[in-house]
Amino acid sequence: MKPRFWSYFALQLRRMLRQLPATLLVTVLLLMSAGLLANAMLEKNRADAPVQPLKLGMIGDFDNEYLRFGLFAIQHLDPSRYSADILVFDTEDEARSELLLGRINAYFRIPDTFVESIQRGEIEPIRYVATSGSVSLGSALTDEIVAAVGELLSATQDAVYGTQHLVEDRLPKMKSWQAGDALGQLYIEQVLDRAAMFETEILDAPAGMDLAQSMLCGVLVLFLMLWGITAGGVFARREPELAQLLHARGMGAARQTAAELGAYLALLLLTLVLIAVPLLIGIRKLDLEALGLSLRSAAFTRLSLRMMGAALMAGALQFLLYELSQGVIQSVLLQFLTAMALGYVSGCLYPIRFFPEWMQQAAQWLPTGCAVTFLGAGLTRRAAPAAALGLALYTALFAAAAIWLRRRRLAQSGG
Repeated sequence: MKPRFWSYFALQLRRMLRQLPATLLVTVLLLMSAGLLANAMLEKNRADAPVQPLKLGMIGDFDNEYLRFGLFAIQHLDPSRYSADILVFDTEDEARSELLLGRINAYFRIPDTFVESIQRGEIEPIRYVATSGSVSLGSALTDEIVAAVGELLSATQDAVYGTQHLVEDRLPKMKSWQAGDALGQLYIEQVLDRAAMFETEILDAPAGMDLAQSMLCGVLVLFLMLWGITAGGVFARREPELAQLLHARGMGAARQTAAELGAYLALLLLTLVLIAVPLLIGIRKLDLEALGLSLRSAAFTRLSLRMMGAALMAGALQFLLYELSQGVIQSVLLQFLTAMALGYVSGCLYPIRFFPEWMQQAAQWLPTGCAVTFLGAGLTRRAAPAAALGLALYTALFAAAAIWLRRRRLAQSGG
């Protein structure tokens, strides 16, 4: 008599449900750890959080009157004085030594003829030097500032010289230097008050997320990946003889794997549903209104539904890893190392924008990278069809690999 698929599925489901209390306990512990990590990330990036000022070195000919006035304005008038301390060095060797000792974050080398080149209508580049180990959010912002200096100077020159030519050609009664002074004064006022003119937002992922949203989705994906540890007790007590017996009675590797994987995914989804209320409380404590995730809006519903889709992929991968391993210790260790490795390179632990460009591109096609983009699209109201397709393909791939491993194991055992 051939064993029925649904009977075997019900048997596996009962095995999973017997582990539900222990699974919930470990899940809550994982969720608390993820919540603490997310809270630390968000608190660190809050606008009102205390920030350690950057220490930036500067080398140049500060005997020049204009350059000396510019340095004075940066140190005493410009809003950047609250986020960066400017230290003047006499030589580049001295600045390089301080940089290597970690006493400054970076330094600027201003050419001695910088002011003269501007007066000629040219711009000599300012050299920015930082160590590879100083890559951070602050250094990334500094890079953006340095890149913008040339554009600002070019635009300012065009405006000043254009105004002078306009006055000379069309307004002969007005002195060109008067128009230039008025324009320069207006420009300086706007530069010094630029904090009130725009808002800085760092986009950190293809789904259009900002940095805080990306870290939130990364932590949630890491939680899903680590959830496989909770099933160690279930899979550790599997009996190979049962699989051989079922195979001998007509239930092949595909049907066995489908029943066991289906029961495992059902346990995962049921666990996510049962912890929805604590998750709501945790999100309320984390104060995620700044992320556009209002508990009264549809954003949390979209994120929850997308977590279910990402959970199917994570569950299929975890099931495959259990098929590859033997024993509780080996299984749990493999689950943990795989989750941490994939999570790190996909930006779940560290902002992905600080990785090399090739790694950022590769991370988008990893299972965890697709999951982060898929969740983030729920926050930013985007479709992300490529990420959804990637999750579906990975889920099918992991399930097919598990079936192949089961069939190979049965063949080797003579089943």
